[in-house]
Amino acid sequence: MSPKQQILIEYLIKQLGFEDDNFLKQYIDELEKTIPVFTPDRGPDFVMENIIDLLFLELNTMKNRRLESRLIGDFISATDIAAFTYCPVSYAIAKSFVLPKPESAIIGTSLHSKGYILNFTGNNNTLGNEQNSNQHNKKANLDYLINEENELLFDTLKKSELVYADFDGSGKPFKGKRGAFVGKPDYIFRDEVGNFFAVEEKYQYRQYSSSISPNFYDNHVNQIVSYIYGIPKPKIAYGFLVYWKYDFHNNDIYIQECQVKKINKTALNRQNILTVFRAIEHFMNEKLINFDKSSRNPKKCANCVYRLYCGHKTGYFTKIPLPYPPDVASRIKSVKLPKVLEVKNIGHNYNFIQMDVKKTWLCDKNRIFLFKLGDQERFEEVVIANYHQIEDFEKVYGVKFITHKKIVQIANLSKAEHQRDAFIDRTSIMEERLYYEELARQSFSGKDIIDPVYILRQYDDFRIIFWGAESFRKEGKIVFPFECLLPLNNIIMNKDSKFCFIST
Repeated sequence: MSPKQQILIEYLIKQLGFEDDNFLKQYIDELEKTIPVFTPDRGPDFVMENIIDLLFLELNTMKNRRLESRLIGDFISATDIAAFTYCPVSYAIAKSFVLPKPESAIIGTSLHSKGYILNFTGNNNTLGNEQNSNQHNKKANLDYLINEENELLFDTLKKSELVYADFDGSGKPFKGKRGAFVGKPDYIFRDEVGNFFAVEEKYQYRQYSSSISPNFYDNHVNQIVSYIYGIPKPKIAYGFLVYWKYDFHNNDIYIQECQVKKINKTALNRQNILTVFRAIEHFMNEKLINFDKSSRNPKKCANCVYRLYCGHKTGYFTKIPLPYPPDVASRIKSVKLPKVLEVKNIGHNYNFIQMDVKKTWLCDKNRIFLFKLGDQERFEEVVIANYHQIEDFEKVYGVKFITHKKIVQIANLSKAEHQRDAFIDRTSIMEERLYYEELARQSFSGKDIIDPVYILRQYDDFRIIFWGAESFRKEGKIVFPFECLLPLNNIIMNKDSKFCFIST
């Protein structure tokens, strides 16, 4: 990590509103660990570059929050209990908004539907419906996962009868005696002596096998305990918490390890679940609870699926409201750009644009600007030679490639085709020099020019992609970089396409 990159990280952190305390340093350290350690074709600063990307992602999420509200019901689910145990703030966010699933949750849902537990049960363990029967008939050989630490579960399964399954989302929820609790275990079995037990599966990405004793999280344990004490019929006597550890190989997911914890009825478990249940009831009734910022856990915050939507991790707030206000995290602070960053290149493809004018031509991801300094005939010629193909890209992808009057005239394009808004109208009739002066004023404030020729395009509220002169050069020839016209999701950042950062 270069000193300037560290300064950039500190600059972004200040914009996000974090208090400068011991939590912050540990949080950044933990955020590093959320990025995969092994990634091909990355330099030694890969981790810190991705932290920069993560911080920019959070800034954009804050600035462009379009959150769909969720109707908060009058019941408490086993999932609520797990979320509240993990963090009351994450519970409040989950109850308040309909949010996109993170990749880990999507993978977990996909793996859940495979019903791995059924690979270890007897031949009569189906519930009679076609989907469960088909799943059971497609057993995979996962016996290699059995070891001394988890064999109790698999021995029990072989002697038990399946009575309920929700691994595919088809199970009906169970309700508590007073109707205040609802729960859907992944499985319920009846063992050989007639006792019912629940099985709850969790899927966790792991890149290597661990010899360290498994760490079973309290929120997952409480989810199982809620089934034991909350489901009146069938009466659950005990439960198993199962962690499937997976990795990737040749773009496929494979199960690497299985960790199991048996959970029994105990006075301590009962007291813990009652305490959590009553705390949630109080929160639902009062709509506001205290938040002790000293309770923030850097590792939990860095790994939380609601991190991008949470303002409490900054240490600024002392109360948690329900519903969670959508503007709580939107505390983007105006922070002066450090002088050391007021240069055109800070290393590793990160650059800054001095942005003095805010609501300008830049604020449209579908506008692509050709920008050049001086007489660059070879680059103009390649644009003219490919203009009809560029037009095809414009029509297919809904983008607009904006050039100056000289190229428009040479390419025999009518002025009307470039009058989609006031700026395009003005620039299409500008002289070449005035066109570039306008672009320089609005994007660079007339300083720190990146390249003699390049193409600019907005990537998000804080970054611009630019393609420099080198992106036009392929095998000794000058060619047009058509990748700049693709949808943003299809653009791969490489040595030819670089990020600029817009300073605030």
